[in-house]
Amino acid sequence: MKFRVRQLHCIILGLALFISLVPLNLSSLIGRSAPGLTPSLRFDNRIASRSLEDLKGSRLGQVRDFLYILQLGKISISQLANNEFDLIVMDYAKHGNEESEYKASEIARIKKGSSSGGKKIVLAYMSIGEAENYRFYWEPSWKPGFPSWLGPENPEWEGNYKVRYWISGWQKIIFGTKSGPKKSYLDRIIDQGFDGVYLDIIDAYEFWSSPEGGNERTRIQARTDMYNFIRKIRSYARTTGGKKSFLVFPQNAADIILADNNGLDSLGRKYLSVCNGIGQEDVWYNEKKPQPKQESEWLTRILDIYKANGKLILSIDYVWDAKNWNSASNKKRFNDYYKKAYAKGYVPYAANSTRDLDDLVIVKKGNGFKYDQPLPPNRQLTPKSIELKNSPNFIQAYKMEEYKHHSMGGLAGPYVFLTKPTHPPGLRTHRDRQSLS
Repeated sequence: MKFRVRQLHCIILGLALFISLVPLNLSSLIGRSAPGLTPSLRFDNRIASRSLEDLKGSRLGQVRDFLYILQLGKISISQLANNEFDLIVMDYAKHGNEESEYKASEIARIKKGSSSGGKKIVLAYMSIGEAENYRFYWEPSWKPGFPSWLGPENPEWEGNYKVRYWISGWQKIIFGTKSGPKKSYLDRIIDQGFDGVYLDIIDAYEFWSSPEGGNERTRIQARTDMYNFIRKIRSYARTTGGKKSFLVFPQNAADIILADNNGLDSLGRKYLSVCNGIGQEDVWYNEKKPQPKQESEWLTRILDIYKANGKLILSIDYVWDAKNWNSASNKKRFNDYYKKAYAKGYVPYAANSTRDLDDLVIVKKGNGFKYDQPLPPNRQLTPKSIELKNSPNFIQAYKMEEYKHHSMGGLAGPYVFLTKPTHPPGLRTHRDRQSLS
């Protein structure tokens, strides 16, 4: 018995010595490959070269809430500017095409904000993993394989085509031509005065490294290609474009930072270095249905790596039920989403469950709603609690067409909404995809 006790002491001392010499994070992260299998993710403290402390004092450190809206319709520029959201993600054009591109003066007006809400950060949505046939660059003669970078049509999105994003022909459409009829996408965004870009279809790297995409690239090749593409976008905007503080936020595909062994490798660290944050859809809810717990845990533990490296996490869950906004289920879902997002240190936006991203959802605390969206002026979040001033008891949701006012009994203010818009054919108004599957 004494021998066994002495042997146990030696084991404990050996483990203590090992832990003191090797930097470890004892939180068991779940790997990227399959939420149901939950393999461990290799993660050590050395990756956290930056922390959330780096955001303090920066303009991103002041972001408490944000709005994600791609189609404004008849919503005026003043309406978009005169709200209390700190950051806005929007399309570079009202209808997504060249004819409806916003003027630099309009973007400047939105950025100026209001006297109560203050200045805003405004990011332009830009898909870099798919081509969209309603955009300025589209040629009627194009078809899959012609040009060589154009891939198959997305079966879930008519008029949207996978692109071989590593080929220079596609990249030249995105950046590099500063003027003329073929002025590139990023150059248009820079000249309009946007603060940065919100890049979609990053998960194209998964497509081209899978049987569905013909395994044209290995996963490491596809990851490297996407990193290099984003790096060049950032570098071009900051050097050639003259925007030294230009922001880059990819959307979804958080696990691109992970190697095949579920560890954060040098490529993942490089990817983190060219991003200011990440936008992530469907963390806790798939529209009005909760995500499986393991899927949410899998994703949040990857997002923890972004957060540990000082990246701002913009969370979008499509939980808002506009038709039954005053129902107990809508309030419970909204409150649950906000509680979880705040607990993780994310900046949440409760979007309409239609996923159309064509409305401005404003929720005021009260009447069963525990949180404001956006926060009132001069109200800050704290790590342990959220100090919110009681607000007038009303909800407003602005949509795209003519106003219709309805009296809502029991509320101190109106619920204002607009009729459903008609979008241009093929226009993508949201990303209805399962990022976690």
